[in-house]
Amino acid sequence: MRPKEKTEPTSGLGAALRLRRDALGYLTRLAQSPRDVIPIRLGGETLFLLNHPDHIQRVFKENRRNYVRSRYYDRLRPILGDGLFTLDGPEWRRQRSAAQPSFSGVNLKRMVEEMAAITTSEIRRLEQVVKARQETTATKIALRLTLRITMKSLFGRDLDDDEIKEIFRAFTILLRVSEKKMWAPVPLPVWIPTPTHKRYRDAVLSLERLIGDMIDQRLANPAPPNDLFQAILEAELELDDPRSFRISIRDQVISILVASHETVTSSLVWLIATLSQMPAIRSKVAAEADRILGDESLDFETVQKLTYMKQVFEELLRLYPPAWTMSRRALVEDKFGDTLVPKDGTVITSPYIIHRHRDFWDNPEGFDPERFAPGVERSHPWAYFPFAGGNHVCLGNRFAMLEGVLIGSMLFRVFEFDIVPGQKIEPVPATTLRPSSPVLVRVKARSGSAELRQVA
Repeated sequence: MRPKEKTEPTSGLGAALRLRRDALGYLTRLAQSPRDVIPIRLGGETLFLLNHPDHIQRVFKENRRNYVRSRYYDRLRPILGDGLFTLDGPEWRRQRSAAQPSFSGVNLKRMVEEMAAITTSEIRRLEQVVKARQETTATKIALRLTLRITMKSLFGRDLDDDEIKEIFRAFTILLRVSEKKMWAPVPLPVWIPTPTHKRYRDAVLSLERLIGDMIDQRLANPAPPNDLFQAILEAELELDDPRSFRISIRDQVISILVASHETVTSSLVWLIATLSQMPAIRSKVAAEADRILGDESLDFETVQKLTYMKQVFEELLRLYPPAWTMSRRALVEDKFGDTLVPKDGTVITSPYIIHRHRDFWDNPEGFDPERFAPGVERSHPWAYFPFAGGNHVCLGNRFAMLEGVLIGSMLFRVFEFDIVPGQKIEPVPATTLRPSSPVLVRVKARSGSAELRQVA
């Protein structure tokens, strides 16, 4: 006789503790229910977990004007500031309007060339790891790449090794503090003098010094580059408010760094961890890279030809979406099927859950890039939304895809990565969906790779 399925609590202390201790597992288990909307009662508030792509489509497209960021994002504002990651309303629209042209086609073409140059220099660093037969971590590989690319392409800053280490240290502290605040029943204000809050304040000061230096250098530059940092600077100068000038720029830079660097870093770590265990797919990626990158310059048009790597990265974002959950607040009452969401009610949309929904994906837990091959149609257009949608579709979605496809192709053309045995690698639902460990790897020259024959 089949054992009775365990029922998860959807109200009271039991629900609150599960959200706090195992949000990803708890929401995933709830989503096994046949219900399309699952209310979760916490204290005096009900959260509505949306468990069908129709409802995702309503929030992000059909009735998008009715939905803004939920109050849970307010918990991040004392830590991450007032930037695109936390804001809504007129100030959010002003900042987004200033930033949007920087992600246009012309600017993306320039960025690809910078991405390629930085990735090439990091490949040279990894050659030394291969020669020394050292172990390293996928996290270290990915964060150096994404941090250097983001700072150079978007903010015009070339980072040295000390700056990379300091920014990573500061961001790690900020993100870990924000994660605790996001799920805490009653988050402590950051002004309370705890050891954690002291580390947080030190991290903020470190970032403020760096960003302040960037502002001073840019203001003194008679011929500044036409990048995102310049667009932010000029938009703030137009406001002519000396009191908020530097604070607003700091908040916007931090917000964009979280949205771009942290998300692509976690995706690249997942990419290395996943393909290290899938030699057939890894070989197809490398073969495509040999064919496409061997005789052509590394530019925007070349990246468009890396179609299989794009499929791999899209499938990676299906299984491990960096923004694993997003919550929205209803401005007025709305209805999903038979469920009424009241004014100011909070709905939870989770790419992680919908991307693995057995009603909309065959073999949902399996890794299969062919799902995204040309001509393959999805069962529902909103069964896949790694970059959200509607008003708040990720501003840097094309930037992230270009970066992931280019870096992945360049790395796997040259190297093979073997995971050191004994590690337990599971998804952790933090600010982004990151692996539970830094993923210790051994790096070696790819068999037959002309790029590293001399160091194999």
